Amino acid sequence: MLERAPQCDRKVIDVSGDGISNDGFGPQLAYKHFPFSDVTVNGLAVLGADPMVEFYFEDQVRHGPGAFVETSTGYVGYKNAMTRKLLREIGGMVVGHLDDPDRADIAAN
Repeated sequence: MLERAPQCDRKVIDVSGDGISNDGFGPQLAYKHFPFSDVTVNGLAVLGADPMVEFYFEDQVRHGPGAFVETSTGYVGYKNAMTRKLLREIGGMVVGHLDDPDRADIAAN
């Protein structure tokens, strides 16, 4: 699907979950056998159900340039973890233009 997508500066896939792969092949096989050389895969690991989930996401899911794993303590913290992850993903990108130089303090925060 990424091959058919419009031209973009980055290709990012987000994966979230509370456990390890238990059906089909794991991410490392996908990275080996499909065109993932220029794709970043970020993870959001939901802690609680599986004691190995954070390690699994760090070791097996995270892939590519600038990839990272964000964590959530259970599903109660999921909204905050998702917000942190999205802000981290777009943190270095310019997404708008600030016309009022007196309001530059907003852009810095």
